[in-house]
Amino acid sequence: MIAPLRLAALALLLVRHPMHTSAAELRLGPGGTVQVRLRMFRDDVAAVAGSDPPAIEAYVHTRFIVEDETGRPLALVVDGLALEGDVLVLAAHGGPARLGRVRHAVMQERFGDQVNIVRIIAPQGTRTLLFLPGDPPKPVS
Repeated sequence: MIAPLRLAALALLLVRHPMHTSAAELRLGPGGTVQVRLRMFRDDVAAVAGSDPPAIEAYVHTRFIVEDETGRPLALVVDGLALEGDVLVLAAHGGPARLGRVRHAVMQERFGDQVNIVRIIAPQGTRTLLFLPGDPPKPVS
């Protein structure tokens, strides 16, 4: 059993150091088309890329990478940025291509406890990938 004083100290630590996270949905369509929705906390994005949409897009292109089966990055075209409360949502599309791997390293250079999630929705089913700092790209299928 945790003593009340230790529990209070742990709660204070968690309040000062919240978990950092970002989530993406990678929807695979017919013929190898890809739709992406990437959700990031606005203040975290502002700290690394400011509030300028081209700077945000450039940052995301270096940290969220979808590769084709040969390992070449898929050219994702940004459809827009939207603010939903404190969350910035980037929508993009790409393809057609036969996909190989995905890398989700957004904010991992900034926060050592950054946990990123990619939910892959494909005709054959849905799966979820978890990315911790230092993780390599992971297979899409």
